[in-house]
Amino acid sequence: MQIVMIKSREGSPDGKSIRLYKKGETYSVPRDLSEDLATAFVRERWARKTQTRDAENKPSLKNSGPAAQNKDMGKAPENKKSASKLKTVRGRKK
Repeated sequence: MQIVMIKSREGSPDGKSIRLYKKGETYSVPRDLSEDLATAFVRERWARKTQTRDAENKPSLKNSGPAAQNKDMGKAPENKKSASKLKTVRGRKK
């Protein structure tokens, strides 16, 4: 995961030292800061998540090609009534 800082903030990536995370800079988790610190920055709206190179190279599930060829399997079985054969009585199907 990567984050881009919206506001400059200080934080401790390891619990021992304090570091300044500058506005407009991109930081990688876990290389530049911990997962907990990145989550806190995003939660407080001091940073926002960005896509990493790996996520950009993955294929999109929304654009995975045409539907399966066997989708139209023909006529419905005889025990299925079509909507036109149903009789209605006062707005209710009988």
